[in-house]
Amino acid sequence: MVPWFIRYPKRLQNELQALSDAGFSATLNKSARESGRIEITVKYLLDGVTHDLVATFPDLYPYFPFEITSPTFPGGRHKNQYNNSLCLLKDPHTKWSASDDTLAKILNTQIPKIVLAQQHPENATELEAHEATQIAGQLAYVAGSYLFTGDWQINTECHKGEISIGVEENLDTNRTIRGAILEILDSNKKRLESIDDAIGKRFSNKFKGRWVRLPSAPSSTNPNDILQEAAAHWPELKTAKFNKGPDVIGILFPDEVEYGKFHESWIFLVRVKTHKTRGVVDYPCNLVRSEPASAKVLQARSPKLFPLREKKILVVGLGSIGSVFAWEMARAGINQINLLDFDILQLGNTSRWMYGYMAIGQPKAHILAHLLQHEYPFVKTIPFHHRIGDVRYFSTQHNDSEVLSQALDGIDMIVDATAEWCVSHFLSDIAKEKGINYIWATGTQGSWGGTIGRVVPGKTLGCWKCFQHYLNDGRIKVPNQENTPFVQPPGCFHHTFTGTGFDMDHVTIEAVRLAVSTLCAGHNNAYPDFNWDIGIVNQFSEDGVPIAPVWQIQRLERHPKCDCNA
Repeated sequence: MVPWFIRYPKRLQNELQALSDAGFSATLNKSARESGRIEITVKYLLDGVTHDLVATFPDLYPYFPFEITSPTFPGGRHKNQYNNSLCLLKDPHTKWSASDDTLAKILNTQIPKIVLAQQHPENATELEAHEATQIAGQLAYVAGSYLFTGDWQINTECHKGEISIGVEENLDTNRTIRGAILEILDSNKKRLESIDDAIGKRFSNKFKGRWVRLPSAPSSTNPNDILQEAAAHWPELKTAKFNKGPDVIGILFPDEVEYGKFHESWIFLVRVKTHKTRGVVDYPCNLVRSEPASAKVLQARSPKLFPLREKKILVVGLGSIGSVFAWEMARAGINQINLLDFDILQLGNTSRWMYGYMAIGQPKAHILAHLLQHEYPFVKTIPFHHRIGDVRYFSTQHNDSEVLSQALDGIDMIVDATAEWCVSHFLSDIAKEKGINYIWATGTQGSWGGTIGRVVPGKTLGCWKCFQHYLNDGRIKVPNQENTPFVQPPGCFHHTFTGTGFDMDHVTIEAVRLAVSTLCAGHNNAYPDFNWDIGIVNQFSEDGVPIAPVWQIQRLERHPKCDCNA
């Protein structure tokens, strides 16, 4: 692509003319232009002092805004202390107008606001975006490296000490470090904090490091400069210490984590042994980001889902609907998922399953439980490789009563994704007997449509069998389905329907929403409850033309012919 000022020559001319018309003294950097970049220096008078404001334009200008830097411009929350750039707009990627905004306009409108906010911060809340200026987020870290910490508040009387570090197995710590701070100890080796076991148990390789508290944020982004600042508070840090791993130094310093609210942030310096140069060992120093790890931190982005942290569900049937349903509930932050299925994942399943090649040949329940536990450590998963109602028991299995007694223990909801009439009949009755929420979800041939429904004890008037009666007498219309037979592909142990995974996902996602709303019902400020129980969706017209999903919803009332009325 040619430079923007070649593609849009009038834009650059207009920028320079607008600066002149506004009375600014501006200089175009000719050497920068020759190298393909536009850089304009503007003389800006502030309280009798002239400051050089350097505007650097991006390659994709005017679609994206320029950046203004100035070493001499007064400091404050709207000036980056490391690269001297000025915060010009509350949200540059949404507030920037490619057609209207110019350098002259920004100098006339935004710079005075910055000056006013920094001179009178006590009255600046209406001028500012209510966003924290996190120093930890402005530093340059080693790509691919991280160290988990807890959501900790370290005793302010402690200023240095020891840390216990756990990293992934077989990790080459000379290149990257991926792990967690397992424990924080004071200078007397008294434990101050420890990581949640859900995180800590993932990292089996352990070694020791050190930490120190700084009174303010590091004054430089250079790791070696930060090390010198740390060593000024603890001189022993100048000497690298290797204890079964790299030399890791935790830096704790005050940081603005919410607008106007300060907390302490962690960053980590990592030194590794490399090679000797003329008899001197080189210890490169890198900066590694910290990542607070807790269930609370995870769900802070979805506060309406906090009630799920206390909920447990059983998902029966782990096919195209059940596997995706379990995954969605795991990332929503459910406390526990019990997974029950008798099937083995085959290659053909992967076109509609949650995971792909790596899971082939594994029992669906076991591999899904393993992968979800690995990806979402705060979610407990328990697999049950079992077929409900089968008179034959494999040598490694127990009978239905034993398995279901464990699978149903303490759960708040049964999710039925089996699409098997006998299983659904049984699960709906057992849910009623135990007073457990019951959700079901099925798809039709070709993924043309689907059905979801729920029965909430003490709230839903009808039951799953009432729903079947309504389907039979036509008062609830069966969703559209492709007029083709089920198939049994080579290697498949039983007949299966045909259809796309992405079409089935519409059914699954709505079933997840219905389940979440049911589990959150009755909790303040939580995900709101739906006012319906049954959803029928058509994604194809009757003649097979794909359409936007059309849902028909209604409450589940008692059916006069159902024995639940007896």
